[in-house]
Amino acid sequence: PIELYHLETNVDGINSPSIFPNPTYSGLVINTENNLEFAITNFSGKILLEGEILAATPVINVRTLSTGTYLLRLNDKTVTYQYHYKFIKL
Repeated sequence: PIELYHLETNVDGINSPSIFPNPTYSGLVINTENNLEFAITNFSGKILLEGEILAATPVINVRTLSTGTYLLRLNDKTVTYQYHYKFIKL
């Protein structure tokens, strides 16, 4: 897949998902028009959470994560794009 590491909102005519709030205490809301697969990793690359985000209920519960900085990977299979975000869990 094509990997997009920047946070532009429109790349090649594709609307990139956005995440908020960042930092967060309990949940990340993903602003997306498509269903997405996600993985949250630490900076060592260990996958801590993974699953699917439905456009109708686009929230990832991160309450179980310790305070720190994490990487969020979103896979959009409809356009074979992969998006990467850094977020802070308070």
